[in-house]
Amino acid sequence: MKELTIAGHKVVIYEDVDEMPMANYHRFNKFVMFESGLAPDAQGVVQHIVKVSQLIATGNNDKAQEELSNMMQAINYIMGGISPMGMAFASLVYSLDDERITDYSDESLQRISNILAGESFSTLRDKVLKLKKKLTTTYKCTLARPLVSHQKKRQRNEYSSVK
Repeated sequence: MKELTIAGHKVVIYEDVDEMPMANYHRFNKFVMFESGLAPDAQGVVQHIVKVSQLIATGNNDKAQEELSNMMQAINYIMGGISPMGMAFASLVYSLDDERITDYSDESLQRISNILAGESFSTLRDKVLKLKKKLTTTYKCTLARPLVSHQKKRQRNEYSSVK
């Protein structure tokens, strides 16, 4: 475990798969993967729309529907003020201001994320990405690792079929 001070709060986080419940590790990966698929700005949204248009033009309607569904989820998160990166970080929190976290529901993760929202996005992102790198390189045999690799492979295949 590692103790950090974030937005004026004492935060103890898991930094090792052996310490954390498997459910937390899977939620962490879920939100990191979701974050990586979000359009960070207007240009990113335009790129997603172009991609959907190309998928439809090539008759790849199932993949176009999947892309639109992902965009709708991203927009819902943005409109709801939910940060997948904040949720990913919150899933790593063992305790907050000496209070042990036992509820890792979406509502609880959002509450933790809101409490830590005073920290800059880049600082939280850097901590999440550093921990993600450590977790995935140290424990390549976990169940979530092949899913991440499969997701990247599928995205490469989708991009190559669009071109």
